[in-house]
Amino acid sequence: MKRFLLALLLLLPLAANGHVEHPVCVDAQKRMVRFAPVPWEMLAMRNTAVAMATTIGPKPFILYDFEEFDRMDELTRDFIFAHECAHHALNDLVNGPAYPMVISRKSMELSADCFAGTTLRRLGEWSFEEVEIALRKNFWEHDISHGSQDERIAKIKSCWDSADVAQ
Repeated sequence: MKRFLLALLLLLPLAANGHVEHPVCVDAQKRMVRFAPVPWEMLAMRNTAVAMATTIGPKPFILYDFEEFDRMDELTRDFIFAHECAHHALNDLVNGPAYPMVISRKSMELSADCFAGTTLRRLGEWSFEEVEIALRKNFWEHDISHGSQDERIAKIKSCWDSADVAQ
């Protein structure tokens, strides 16, 4: 863990030169979440695919695989950033106080999907059909911690349909 944090701190200056435009993200304590592009190997050693919400000391971060994000379409990137931001906004980080005592990991992930779907709906740039196509194309068929594609799409659709777009 110390090696991971040390390597990350050495890489943080790269965040200012990242390839991907970052949305604004605020955590449950109203702190700005920082985005840090990192090599895939740093995420893989944490059993994370392309991005993760975490804290480094008291500071909230979203770490993401910059090479993978460069290959993604804008909609998929926005969904993943919104999903990771949700973990901060909902205060349900895997290394945070709510895990694993209060809710299951899968429940946390589906809540983050709901938040991301609602966020994309409020942005108004895509239809739900476009979101579904992008997510089916880019998401794994089944992920134990996040749920199946169908479970995730159903949750996102439910939240999409009930989103108050005036907010």
